[in-house]
Amino acid sequence: MTKQAIISGSSGLVGRKLAKLLVEKNFNVVCLGRNNLTKSEIKNLFEFEANYIPIEMSDILTLPSQIGSTDWDFNSEGVFYHFAWSGDTKHTDGTLDQQLQNVSYSTDAL
Repeated sequence: MTKQAIISGSSGLVGRKLAKLLVEKNFNVVCLGRNNLTKSEIKNLFEFEANYIPIEMSDILTLPSQIGSTDWDFNSEGVFYHFAWSGDTKHTDGTLDQQLQNVSYSTDAL
């Protein structure tokens, strides 16, 4: 059985380190982030050739149609690590409505 994981917020410190660790443990990893990155930027950021999908959390419901561009195995189990979160200029400075929207995106991801 293929070991596989999806990581949202993968371009942050924790997401990058987790992605690298899982790849070293032979997981198929799909990295999600909000920035459009070139192949060179992806390799520099993650230190390996990551399966990277640029996606805003507001569009997370479109992930199933986008993940087909990777080698994700829909017949195997996988784990979803969710680190994507946003505020105004940092993760913790958003309004109550913005934070509630983050929670809504989290539930949509599941």
